[in-house]
Amino acid sequence: MVKVRNIGKWWFLMKKVFIILLQMAFILCIMCSCSKEKVSIINDASFLDDFYIDDETGTVTIHCCITIKNIGNEVSNFALLGYFPKDVGILIEEPVILAKDNETESTLFSIKGNETKQYSICFIGKHMGTFQLSSRLLPDITIITVNSNMKEFVP
Repeated sequence: MVKVRNIGKWWFLMKKVFIILLQMAFILCIMCSCSKEKVSIINDASFLDDFYIDDETGTVTIHCCITIKNIGNEVSNFALLGYFPKDVGILIEEPVILAKDNETESTLFSIKGNETKQYSICFIGKHMGTFQLSSRLLPDITIITVNSNMKEFVP
């Protein structure tokens, strides 16, 4: 009878382990499906266009054309942050600048599900004195998905 009890405990323990492993696999599947970015920049179709300095306002405007792809099925609203660490203190004051749409001047962008769209955007920062951009390459840009109820994005 002692052996039967040990087998019973072993079987009970194995069922518990199996249930825990099954739960962990389920959680891992959920985490993997949620972490996939649905909105992304197509770098091959995006570029830094030009920049200009406005002496009257003391600002630098950096123009870019960005192509965004939404692989999700729903409309996605997002903001874009550009990173300019090599230009800080030389051309611009801040390393991170929020993008604005060149046409609407909105900081919030929208794209339909399963769509690829090109945006003409600009980054506007305070001018620090020099007249040279450190690189003519597209800056690092982060997409921040925002709530659909927002009218503007303010970091």
